[in-house]
Amino acid sequence: MVERDNQDDEDLVVTRCRLRVTAESDPSVLPQILAELLNQNITPRRVVAEFGIRGQLHVEIEVTGLRAERLSLVAKKMARGVYILDTHWHPM
Repeated sequence: MVERDNQDDEDLVVTRCRLRVTAESDPSVLPQILAELLNQNITPRRVVAEFGIRGQLHVEIEVTGLRAERLSLVAKKMARGVYILDTHWHPM
């Protein structure tokens, strides 16, 4: 669900969204992802991590009540991680 405070995209509030992270399978990846949430003072509603094909780790992080601009910033910061292959978010 998405709400608008004004007409600007900066004011777009995503009431519930999912961050998706794809990473190489390394023991430090999950703590690295969770540390970035901690650094941003974000408590996830739900976190699911599983190994996929080719040994990649797929992490889905459900969060609520954040602005679209902030979600994009969090995804960009996570993408800078050493073993991170892809990050993106979408509203639910």
